[in-house]
Amino acid sequence: MKMISAALAALLVSSSLAQADAPVTAGRWTDEACTGQGKNTALVVTAGSQYSANNEVGPLLALQFGRLGSGVPAESGIAQSFTLTSTSVQTAEFDVSLFISKPTTTFTDKTAPAILAADVPLVRGPIKLTANFSGLGTHTVYTLDQIAKAIKLPPGTGQIWAVITTTGTPTFTTTTDLQLCIGVLKD
Repeated sequence: MKMISAALAALLVSSSLAQADAPVTAGRWTDEACTGQGKNTALVVTAGSQYSANNEVGPLLALQFGRLGSGVPAESGIAQSFTLTSTSVQTAEFDVSLFISKPTTTFTDKTAPAILAADVPLVRGPIKLTANFSGLGTHTVYTLDQIAKAIKLPPGTGQIWAVITTTGTPTFTTTTDLQLCIGVLKD
């Protein structure tokens, strides 16, 4: 009986130690979707002509999130960072409005936005990109980190849509001047 009790006690101790030493995983992963990469819409702008304040910058953008190689798209998460990179020096503010499903409004580069009433409930944002950095020379990077903005993606798609507007009057040097990247921590 003593041997059974000692063996049982040893088993319980080793079992609880094994549980305490088990690896801990948060069950989350980080993904970044960038325009012009993979299935993501390219951000094409008008080159050589000044935009007016409150113009759209580029088309409606579709951004796909999903764990690389898993084939499983994300369905919700926390937007952690927004980065807008320009190959030319810019000083204007850029605002990114997100949509939780694809809007029916037609968004056109270098025009004033005119959202349809049916699409208004789909809008999330705006994310204001105001801190421009051109300290390395002939480019500009706008970065907004630690946003912690919850986003819900349509089931099975892992996709969100975005529109960029500007409150300034930028002029881009090429049609591929800009790239938008959004970093998401999946739930």
